[in-house]
Amino acid sequence: MFSAATEAWDREQMEQVVSARTVSIPTHEISTTDFGLTRTEADSLYGWGVNAAHDFFTAPDQQAYLNS
Repeated sequence: MFSAATEAWDREQMEQVVSARTVSIPTHEISTTDFGLTRTEADSLYGWGVNAAHDFFTAPDQQAYLNS
């Protein structure tokens, strides 16, 4: 019983660490499995990714995490 509880707690802590290092990129109306993108769609995804990465790395809580 104790082992199961500690494993669940460890798993929860790891999920928080992983999410602190994960940049979520919005895909808006483009499906994540759409492999036939137009140039405009690909450019849009790229721009959304750049914006998401910028927001992620400049967020105050992320700066604190990176400096810890």
